[in-house]
Amino acid sequence: MAAPTKLLNHHEETTALSMDRSEQTQTSSPYAGIENSSGFPVTRREPISLLQLPSEIRNMIYVYALTADGTLMCCVPPTAYPKKEPKFIRTGCLTIERKKVAACPSFNQLQFANRQLRHETEGLELTFNTIFLPAAMFRYKMRTGLFPVADLLTAFRKVCSPIRFSWLSKIRLQSDNSDEWAVPFGYSEKPFPAIADFCKANHHIEVQYVLQDFYITYVSMDRFFIIGVALTLALRNDNSAQHESLPHVAGDHQALSATWADQFVNSFMVQPGWHETSPSHVPLDHLFSGIDNLTIFPRMEVIDEATFATCHYGFPSQAVSLFPKEQQENWLKWAKIWVKDGIKPCL
Repeated sequence: MAAPTKLLNHHEETTALSMDRSEQTQTSSPYAGIENSSGFPVTRREPISLLQLPSEIRNMIYVYALTADGTLMCCVPPTAYPKKEPKFIRTGCLTIERKKVAACPSFNQLQFANRQLRHETEGLELTFNTIFLPAAMFRYKMRTGLFPVADLLTAFRKVCSPIRFSWLSKIRLQSDNSDEWAVPFGYSEKPFPAIADFCKANHHIEVQYVLQDFYITYVSMDRFFIIGVALTLALRNDNSAQHESLPHVAGDHQALSATWADQFVNSFMVQPGWHETSPSHVPLDHLFSGIDNLTIFPRMEVIDEATFATCHYGFPSQAVSLFPKEQQENWLKWAKIWVKDGIKPCL
């Protein structure tokens, strides 16, 4: 029983000490005489709660508290009876969890404090953050095979209620189907028309599409640059000012777009009579014309310069470090641009 008595005495001493300091402060303050001479009693101000703050200050706090460091992941609750119930139990059951966390509580904990905070903060995490829609997660929940982007968008609309869908400001799509881009045979028409239709129908949502095959491997970076150059030329309508600065083969100044990426650019760009010869195949620059809420990203989040220098490039394949320094810097510059800023359509 000695410990509690000691703590109590310590508390009393601390309280007395703080009171003494308070009295010293009041008597030594130059404003003490003025305050006491007014005749009004000096009362201690009670702490102000969050909901007592002005709405402008509360809004600033909400932005700070509900903005995540990175993307948030859309998590679909599993069905209790997969054989008897529909694919999703009910429309509108959408929970947001931190990316790459298997099981954790909802990111917005303020909404569970009381009714007013729920009214003020519900859905703000959808507005302040990028919501990641991983196809692998939807595929697991729906117990299906490959999950292309068109089906991913359809499934997401089923589990996201209209009101919560209206709160979204930015989503990030990633398919787990590498057949959407079959190098060197061009691309599959499935994902891009679905994405274009989604962007046109939902101008309030900024769409980030992560292209599955758009990444750097140690064995070869050819695919990465072929796709990057082809998309840059196609989505930006072959800007001649950028043409020469794009990555190219060393030595003969042949632009990559004029050699390896010919077939991609030709299939992406609008050709005379394209609607007559292949009405189902719409070139990308025509498909995404006027769309300003789409950005296509590689399946990479960072570019490590040391690893980049050890990768292989070209035919015959050789290490990047063996190419001229100026060429290495140009390749690295464009790789960083694509990873950081993505590729947007030309308006």
